[in-house]
Amino acid sequence: MKIIIVVVFTLVFMESSYSQTIINGDFENNSASSCEFNLQNSVYSNRMNNSWGFGSNDELDIQTNTCGLVNPPSNDWFVSLSKNPNGTYDELSLELSANLILGNTYEISYFEFAANIFNNSNIPLQLGLSTDSLNFGQVIYNSLPIINTWTQRTFSFIAPNNGKYITVRIDSAGFLKAYNLIDNIQLTTVNGINDNSLHTAACLFPNPTNGKFTISFPSSVQYIQILNSLGQVIKMENVNGLTSLNFEIETNGVYFVNFSTKKDFIAKKLIVY
Repeated sequence: MKIIIVVVFTLVFMESSYSQTIINGDFENNSASSCEFNLQNSVYSNRMNNSWGFGSNDELDIQTNTCGLVNPPSNDWFVSLSKNPNGTYDELSLELSANLILGNTYEISYFEFAANIFNNSNIPLQLGLSTDSLNFGQVIYNSLPIINTWTQRTFSFIAPNNGKYITVRIDSAGFLKAYNLIDNIQLTTVNGINDNSLHTAACLFPNPTNGKFTISFPSSVQYIQILNSLGQVIKMENVNGLTSLNFEIETNGVYFVNFSTKKDFIAKKLIVY
């Protein structure tokens, strides 16, 4: 009698899906006793869960609705970043529940506020994506906070790296004093493929260039930044209503030109020889 053993292999396909979130994007999970101002990076990092301070200014604030400056737009807590005339500025990072995926499209919304105290200027905020909690990483968005008004911003971006930290800083260009507030930073995954119209319409020519070049862009672009290979902003322009600009760079090297609209952001490489 023959015994036939039939081995059945069952292939189970499991559809795995997950979405990344900013763990403490509303800054509510902290151990601050009340209003805490001019905190050194190490103290801020100890007080604010899943967030780290690392900027050169070393003066982050954790504020609540009883501090007297302004009421937060969401819940009880928010964070303040400042920039001093000596060129130092605050930076912070917020941890994601999982790394973003290089090339995938995401959307971020947040609230910002430029406090007009001590005759401060409204200096742009920059958001970035980093693989390191103590490094800003790559810029994904620029915005200009409105003085004495909470404004909600929403933008989509294509992840430039597999970062696990959303970073925030005041723009490092210039030596003006600034005091910006931020609250309720949220991230969502965007289904489908991002519209490439901005990438197609924004052009640099000639590229490579001997120094003189023209930037053309759609009218939806609000800001243009030029950064050197170290990530330092060497030029920023508010271009509302314009569709082209002429520039000249005297130093040879690799540069990056950032184009920002209300809903999107792209960067293009420029080579000066």
